[in-house]
Amino acid sequence: MAKKPLFPRRQARTPSGQERTLGWILVVLLALVVGIFAWTGTLAGPPGLPESVAASTATLPVVSPAGWPRGAIESYDETTLYEKINGKADAYVVYRFDVLEFAGYTDPTRDDVFVDVYLYGFETSLDAFGVYRSQRPGAEPPPAEGGELDTSGTALFGWKGPRYLEVVASGPEAAAEARALADRIRGALADTDAVAVPAGLLRADTTQVGFERSGALGVDGLSDAYVATYADGAKAVIAATPSAAAATKIVERAREAFLFLGAPAVFETSGPGVLGVVDAPSPARARELLEALRADLEDGR
Repeated sequence: MAKKPLFPRRQARTPSGQERTLGWILVVLLALVVGIFAWTGTLAGPPGLPESVAASTATLPVVSPAGWPRGAIESYDETTLYEKINGKADAYVVYRFDVLEFAGYTDPTRDDVFVDVYLYGFETSLDAFGVYRSQRPGAEPPPAEGGELDTSGTALFGWKGPRYLEVVASGPEAAAEARALADRIRGALADTDAVAVPAGLLRADTTQVGFERSGALGVDGLSDAYVATYADGAKAVIAATPSAAAATKIVERAREAFLFLGAPAVFETSGPGVLGVVDAPSPARARELLEALRADLEDGR
């Protein structure tokens, strides 16, 4: 008796005319869909890229004013910023950092002559101003609508709207192109909300005004604070807190800290706000400044 095969061969079936027609229709439809995706570019680019990155890359020109070609634009968000500026990332993130766009421009005749551009985006102009003032070495109070470019060696710093700009030249040979490139980029940035420094901090002897999101003057909990420095070295602060109770606790903590340090500092609450003066040359100067701040607030300044 013949043995049955373990796996019997299946009888091949010839597809019907209707099945063949349906198959061709599916192939044509698939080709059409792939063609549409390729034409529109929907399949290109990494998924989940923040909209602000795509919208803002136009601010980094393809070539510099002298025709130096731009390298690829690198983008970093809050989770990857440390990869580019390790050790400094936290100082930017505290100011509600959104995105960093980085690109390099190289002299086509010399590979060792180049300009690097760091364009940071933040949620508000105030955040960009805070970072700008913390990084640049300048002294004068800021213009209301944005900071002019300031130099430090071969680096330039600027801000405009919610953007903070750093442009770094490889050396003196690239300095002129760095300035021209920085001016072009800053000029292309959109104007947005201006920074309104409390008028009470701006006096004839004010030499600098900054903004700190957290830990202002080294005081725990003293956040969202404008800090002014005066010609005699005194520093005054106007800060916001979540509530009057929070302001009271912060003032108590600040008084204890500066008393321990032996500094002639004074603090007081103003509803949910905090007023303070530190680093004054004398207790009398600290009290004088504090009284002036209080009077300005009462006058609605």
